Formats: sequence, structure tokens, C-alpha cells
Amino acid sequence: MRKPATMTSANTRYRLNRLLAVATIISVLQGCSRSDPPAPSWVENVFPSAGNFAGRCDTLRQNFYLRSIFNRYYYWTEDIIDQDPADFASTSQHFDYLVTDDITASGKAKDAYSAFISSEEYNNLVSGDGERGYGMRLTSSEPDFTGAIRIAYVAPNSPAALANIVRGDEITEVDGFTLIGADREISLPLLFPRNTGESHDFSIAGKGVITLVSEDVDFEPVQHEQIIGTDTGYLFFDDHAQDAEGELISAMQMFANHNGGTGIDELILDLRYNSGGLLFIANQLSYMIAGGSKTSGKFFERLKFNDNFSDENLIFQSIGRDPVSGLNTTLPQLSLARVIVISDHATCSASESIINALRGVGVEVVLIGEQTCGKPYGFIGFRNCGNTWLPIEFQSFNHLNESGYQDGFRADAGSFGVTLPGCVVADDFSTALGVSSEGRIAAALEYIDSENCPVAALISSSALRSAPALRAPGLAVNSAAMMKALQGWSVLEERDMRN
Repeated sequence: MRKPATMTSANTRYRLNRLLAVATIISVLQGCSRSDPPAPSWVENVFPSAGNFAGRCDTLRQNFYLRSIFNRYYYWTEDIIDQDPADFASTSQHFDYLVTDDITASGKAKDAYSAFISSEEYNNLVSGDGERGYGMRLTSSEPDFTGAIRIAYVAPNSPAALANIVRGDEITEVDGFTLIGADREISLPLLFPRNTGESHDFSIAGKGVITLVSEDVDFEPVQHEQIIGTDTGYLFFDDHAQDAEGELISAMQMFANHNGGTGIDELILDLRYNSGGLLFIANQLSYMIAGGSKTSGKFFERLKFNDNFSDENLIFQSIGRDPVSGLNTTLPQLSLARVIVISDHATCSASESIINALRGVGVEVVLIGEQTCGKPYGFIGFRNCGNTWLPIEFQSFNHLNESGYQDGFRADAGSFGVTLPGCVVADDFSTALGVSSEGRIAAALEYIDSENCPVAALISSSALRSAPALRAPGLAVNSAAMMKALQGWSVLEERDMRN
């Protein structure tokens, strides 16, 4: 563990006002064109306000900015040994130093999730607007994308779809660089282009080399909403972005209206590739599943910050804010006793908040699939000099004060992770998503009927997930798509930023 650095005292607290406001982060950009004062000098364990350096974009002042931000806001600020920011040649190098390098008992990085990304790409991430890429959602046999990389699904009319790339196809190389081993730092970013018009050659197992040109692609965050059988609802939910709200409300309303208004009896919520996003989306969806009677007077999550700030409770949100569905419209309620969640190692952050929040108000959560990623942490974020910096700032607890899922939720007993009822089931790439015969959906339906797991699905989770999540210093998160694939994310929508 890094030796604690002395922290300045602080009596201000987080004021998370307007949690239903448009998702943004208040910037403290003061214009890089003004005359800069003399270069700052380091005094050990003395931390000037970050505002002294905000908007001044030379490397040294950006490093001083990060040093002050981490000292005041970073969840594990006590792990940092203070060091002269001038010792670091780049802001990314300094950022990597400030992130704790501790390892948990399971072998996972204590902080596998702090990151930074260009502010332009971050805006795309939270809004759900066109994602630059080829129209293929990727998944890997390992959480950190060190294993085989396959196509999870393809967006209609995207470059990938037009090239006849389909779910289950495996990418082995990009531009001649392998995706596993020494070439990874070159090849992996090529999967997630920052710009439109980028042309790359993809080697697809069994199909040869296919050239794709990147463009802005719209991925639908809510898909395949349907009634299976008599009274079971199914919903594939892929992204906690702003544009998911209206679609989720519509799907939940359809489920609530089923059977003459009595509603569905069971819900299969497919979160297998949902790496997280805006917490207000997770909050609303949890409310719509649990209903008002279970959530009344209770909070969705308690956010615990570092010792500079007090805890904050996020109450369950019962009204919508989507202009299409209706601002301040009362959300539909399913009032279910349990929910079946289809999970994977990509199920992360805000998706895990749904699982934990529902447990906290007495809704049984059944897992079908694989152990989740294990991220009970989130951030609010800081904009400076064209980047959005996302150090972990809080840990989430449910209404029963339960957290502790740093190693994820799992459907089988094991040394690490929180065990829930359910079945360990491999992803079925031979069948389209949203089809009742797809392996995980079929297992969910069998569990609903009998509370038993299909014999074919009794797989050790260690066979599915062999590597703990480790942070990869120096591997830049260069796009919204890469952030979703490699980093779980839970973000509050607005900062009242103090320096």
C-alpha cells in the first residue's frame, strides 16, 4: 500500500443537486490563451486549490491540477505518496501514478476503473449519440480483453452489418496485428476508432480479411422487448445512456399493461453486455421493477466518499424526465417479487447497482450467465484542457448497507464474489439475441418453470472467467466504445465543482 499523504482539512460536503438535470459536468475552464503566472513549485503535502491550475494546459500545470483533484476527491486518497508533479513527463503518466496500485485478496486491482477520455468522446458516452466505430459490439473471453474477441451483436445498416459480420464471429487480427500478446497495445485501439473515415483490415476467423471504414453508428440501448410465453417479459438493455430513458419507460409500460393491466409475472432483464453508465437510469429502472410499495421511504444507493465529504443518499426516482415520454410523468411499476438477470463479466457498475439496489428492497435477484465485473464504485468527473478525468470518487451501498461486491455477483459458490441464486451458463454465440432458444434465455425460462438449471449449463465459472480485472497503465481509453468495452462506469450527472 502506498504511504498516506497528508490531506488538507475540508468542511464542505458534496452537494449533488439536480440529480435529474441534463447529464453534464460543470467545467472550470478559464481559457488557455491568458497570461500564465510563474510555474508552480512543489511543496510536499501542501495542496493548492485545483482551480489555480484549471484551464492552463501545459503539462506541469495539468499535473498540479490532477494532484490537487486526487488529494481532495479520490476515494483512496490515503494511498497516495505525494510526489513532485514535475517528475512526470506527461499527464497520463502522472494519472497512472496517482491511481492506487494495491491488489485485493482475489488478485484484482483495487482500482481497475479510474480512467480519462477526451471530453468530446465523454459527451458521446453519456448522451448515447452516434458512437464512432464499425457497428459491432465486442466481447472477450477475458474481462480485460486479453482473450479471444468476438462479435456480441451488430447494429443494423452499420459497416459491419453491410459486410455480413454477425454475432459470434471472431476477430483475430487488425491491420496484420494480433489481438493477443505483444501486438495488443497497437491492435486493440484500432478496434475502437476515434474518428470517422478510418479504414482498417479485420481478419475474421473463417471469413478472411474484411475492410471496414468507421462512421457514427447508433446502437439501440433497449432491444428485443417482448412477452415470452404467457406472462414473462424479456428485455435486452445495453447502455445506461440518456437516450435509454424513454425506451425503458415504454418497455416497462408495455409490461405493466400486459394481461389487461395486471402486468407480467416474471421479468428477464438481459444485462450481459451492459457496462454501466448514468446512475439515474439505473435508479429509475430499479424503481419500475420493484414498484412504489417496496421503495417508499428507502434509498436506491448510499454513496460513500472519502473522509473529506459526507455520505449522500440517492432516493428512488418515481418520475421520468424524458421529453418524449413526458417530463415529470409518473413511471410505470411492475412491483415484481423477483427479477432474472442475464449476466456476464461485462455486466458492470450501474448494472450491478440495479442488482444491489433491488436486493436492498427485498426483490430477489437470480443470475443466469457469468460472474459480473465487480465495480461498486463510481465517479462524477472533471473537465480540463479537453479531457474528462474520471478518478473513482465513491463506493455504493444499498438500503441494507450492503456493498462488498468488488469481485462481482456470481451464481455459484466461490471464494470471491457475492453469491446469488441462479445458473452459470456460457454465452451462446450460435443463436441470435432475444430468441427464446438462445442458451442463457432458455436457461432463464427453465429456471422460472422449475428453479433448476439445465444440465448442459452446469459449468464452473472458473472455466468462463480465469483472469481478475487488472488495470493496464499506458493503454489509453481513446473512445466512447473503448470505454464501454474495457471500463465499467457509473457516473452522476452533475458536479457542483469546488476547488
